[in-house]
Amino acid sequence: LTAVGIGASLDGTGEALAQVSYAQVTIGIPGSIPPVVASNIDLSGNFTIVADPNSGESDGVPISLWTSSLSGISSSSWQTCHVGEYKNDDTVCVTDYDESTSTGNSGWGGCGCNAGEELSSAGAASYDLFEDKDNFPTDVFAYVFGGASEATIKALAASQNRVFTDCLGIYGIDLSTNPLIWVEGSCNLDDIGGKLTPVILVVEGLLKVNAGTHAWGLLVTTGTMQLNGGPTIHGSIVSTASTKLTAGGYTQVYDPDILKQLSEDALISDLSKVKYSWKNYTN
Repeated sequence: LTAVGIGASLDGTGEALAQVSYAQVTIGIPGSIPPVVASNIDLSGNFTIVADPNSGESDGVPISLWTSSLSGISSSSWQTCHVGEYKNDDTVCVTDYDESTSTGNSGWGGCGCNAGEELSSAGAASYDLFEDKDNFPTDVFAYVFGGASEATIKALAASQNRVFTDCLGIYGIDLSTNPLIWVEGSCNLDDIGGKLTPVILVVEGLLKVNAGTHAWGLLVTTGTMQLNGGPTIHGSIVSTASTKLTAGGYTQVYDPDILKQLSEDALISDLSKVKYSWKNYTN
């Protein structure tokens, strides 16, 4: 957007023109965030990750997690698989189920990676587990939020009365108007969000996703996380620190509908002056 101002003297002998350009600045576009992002990841545990089929921007190359360092690859029992191989019998769970679907065996509880169709599994890691020693961002939070600092995002949440001391008061919030919620302390998370109304939840303390919980959206912790007891996170989870994914029963499900909602949402959309764009003309 270029703004132009024109002025002239009353007798018409002089005129001036000034212009300045503005660009739209959008902070927080989680469309290209892998299912799991953390500085260092310990894989020793029992979990399932349904991969993003396109590595964010690389069509046809799946990615399940992105980190600077992996450990525990041969430990416990875990697997990753394509979206189309995460099924309940013949039903592709990601495309056919949503937050209203039963969590019993006839719904989400019956979903799993088809045997023999895994991308990676304990002791057999493949390219979808991206250990990026050279290019992993030093500031994970800033990467996720388009360069914005924690203070900036927290201030945005505060401007919408979306800052809480814990997670007790976050349920029932209208996420369709603004998906952002900030928690200053620890969070014991229960069911939240939906396929078309995902949450962007930032937690400063311990992020504990309770047993059997289905959370829809982008979960970010600047502290630690605990994912035991069979929770399912539809979308992405990000830890700015080293983390062990789980001791048992955690499922991370890539869902293109959720990431589409978040990437199209104007989480922070503003106009900012383009540096050095101011010009004056006089005659």
